[in-house]
Amino acid sequence: MADAFAKLDSNIASCCRLPLRFDQLNAETRIASLPAPGGTGYKRGAKREKWVLWDPHIGDTGLLETWPEIAAMIAEFPGTPEKVHVGLLTVGEKLPIHRDGLGRKNQKRTLFEMFNRTLRFHIPLRTSDQVFMYADKKIYRMRAGECWMLNNMKYHSAVNAHPKIDRYHLILDMTPTDETFALLAAAETDLGIDDKALFDRYWPGFEML
Repeated sequence: MADAFAKLDSNIASCCRLPLRFDQLNAETRIASLPAPGGTGYKRGAKREKWVLWDPHIGDTGLLETWPEIAAMIAEFPGTPEKVHVGLLTVGEKLPIHRDGLGRKNQKRTLFEMFNRTLRFHIPLRTSDQVFMYADKKIYRMRAGECWMLNNMKYHSAVNAHPKIDRYHLILDMTPTDETFALLAAAETDLGIDDKALFDRYWPGFEML
């Protein structure tokens, strides 16, 4: 199954929580030591900031050497890492509803092939009850230390509605193996809530795509 995996042709869940926990990543200490904006591995987009920990296409940023807990976790995580980064969503920030690698008219965009052959995993490092992930008409809350798979080729978004706490997620794009799919088979797939009022509160003017 893993050898022939193409996300768009699969029936994987939109968003699910895996039977894994990562509570020993020394998150607060390592977050505090991340390079300042403009430093090593740092990238800024229109609505988000991130630090690249692993990306074979741009070379070694050296940041994994400063975060040995994550380096060890990646080495044991089921699958082959394609990209690994820490994503920051600052207080009050919200991402547009989008699909990675695909436009609104299904046109292929940057990194389409990579997103189609990999699975994306989120591990919250710092978060709050006012951080929400939207995926395929459902809204999710992800707790620190949990491990979630997000089908990022379906419509999705995230919002940090907390007035004081920034959200940091460890995000892994992994080429799956049979062990990866075994974990997905044991995942909880019914944790999203269908709450149109909550959706309209944080994504006013958008459709639940």
